[in-house]
Amino acid sequence: MAEFQYQLPLSMDMIVMTDIPNLNRIIKSLGLSKEEGMMIKEVRKRIKRRGYERKRKERINTEIESLEKERDDLQSVLSEFRGECDSLRKKLVNLHGIND
Repeated sequence: MAEFQYQLPLSMDMIVMTDIPNLNRIIKSLGLSKEEGMMIKEVRKRIKRRGYERKRKERINTEIESLEKERDDLQSVLSEFRGECDSLRKKLVNLHGIND
């Protein structure tokens, strides 16, 4: 594939950013063979797939970071509630101990 990349009559950006109908017109206007056109489209697919995969991984990593932060925040709130609960339990024990 690396050998073919150097022989492409179009830039990679143009191949990736051009929609298929326009790409077909460009390929036809350049007089490229069917095989060359298919190769260009295959290169386009591969590059697009890599981009989609990279974006998907970024979304997953962002979601993981967000969920980890939410978990940490919830653990902090839980810790505060446990402290309040312990404090109220001690007050309750002291009240029962004094009133009995």
